[in-house]
Formats: sequence, structure tokens, C-alpha cells
Amino acid sequence: MTALLKTASKQWDVLRHAWNDVLRDANEDSVHELRVASRRILSCLSLVDSILLANHRSKARRKIKRLMKKLGPLRDVQVQTSISRSWPRTKAPLGFQEYLKRRIVTKSKAVQSYLTDKRKRAIRGSLKDAELDARRSLQDLSPELVRSRLSSALESQRDEFHAAKAAAKSQDRKKVHRLRVAAKRLPGRGQDPASVSALSVRQQSCREHTSHHHPTDSSHETSNLPSCASSEVAMVKTSLRFC
Repeated sequence: MTALLKTASKQWDVLRHAWNDVLRDANEDSVHELRVASRRILSCLSLVDSILLANHRSKARRKIKRLMKKLGPLRDVQVQTSISRSWPRTKAPLGFQEYLKRRIVTKSKAVQSYLTDKRKRAIRGSLKDAELDARRSLQDLSPELVRSRLSSALESQRDEFHAAKAAAKSQDRKKVHRLRVAAKRLPGRGQDPASVSALSVRQQSCREHTSHHHPTDSSHETSNLPSCASSEVAMVKTSLRFC
């Protein structure tokens, strides 16, 4: 339990540095690092709540969730931009890339406006409060009980991941999303087998969706646009109005 709290504290340092990096330049790497640090803190807090049998999310978890939600749209556009770099350099793809560039500027400004010193202090304060509450609650729990609840929580997360992995073999996008969410909840993720498996299944789903997708309401040139998901296809079609 103490190790979990120390891990959350260590990840706060990573988050703080990534926060400042995004303020300087909201590029792909800095935004990715801020999201990773946020997820790791969230994972630690989730395990702590499982051990303490908390029946509600702590203030720290809510604040971290709001931060990740704010970063999501910018990260999505950055990923779409990365995918589009391999597209044919014809009129429609190039027009869509220009649209994405404008979206990145807009979303970057929104994120940087959100990352105020006041919010950073509020997150830090909520993490300290969560740590103090956890330490007080721990006094009433034996080490054996803490280990038992931690083991149970980890086993539950692994079961959730394996169930989602089995279900995602159908390449249904909702099931693949469920797999990716389950993988993110696993502690200590990064380039571990669980994350790689989730990513590989996601990529396979993207490839299969691309190979079967044939837009009928666009020009001949746009019918060859690669796509990773139906939402991205919709964005491509919508963006053609701006090309």
C-alpha cells in the first residue's frame, strides 16, 4: 500500500513536468506523456480505493479524469494527423490534413488555457488529501488484509482484460475499445504484453475496416482515403467542406 502511494507521488513529478512541457509546446510527445502520467496516477488511486473499499471516487480521481477528458480531443487529432501522413498526396487527403492542422491549433489553445497553475495546485492538493486519507484508513487494516484486497483487485483487473481480449477477437470496434480501456486500467502498463496485445488488435481492426470501407457519397479521389474507424470516416467527409 505504501508502495502504491509512493508510485502515485512519483508520477505526480512526471505529470508536473509534462504539464509544463505542454504549456510550452503541446506537441504529440508532451501531450502523450501528460496522458500517460495521468493514467498511472489514476491506476494507483483506483487500487487504493479498492483496498479501502471506497464506494465513491476520490476528489483526486475526479480531477485527473477531467484532465484526461480535456486532453482527449487534442490527442485524437494528433493521432489522426499521424495516420494521415501515409495517405496519398492528392487533393482530398491534403485538404483534410490542412483541416487537421487548424484543429490542432484550436485544440492546443484550449488545452493550454485549461492548464492553469490554479488547477495544477488543486490536483496536487487533492492527491495529498487522498494520501492522508489512505494512511489514516490503513491504520485499521492488517497487512494481510491489505495484501488480500490488493491481490483481489489486481486479479479482477486481469480477468476484465482477458475477457475483453477474448471478446475483441470478433474485431467489433466497441469490443476492441473495451479491450483498450481494460488494458489501460492495468497498473504499470506501457510496452507490456497487455498493452501490445490491445494495440495489435486495434490495428488489425483498423486494417480490416479500411479494406472493407468504400464511401459512396464522395468523389472518386476520396473513395481511396484510408480510415481507422467510422468516426474518422465521418470526420473525413465532414472536412471535405473545408477543402
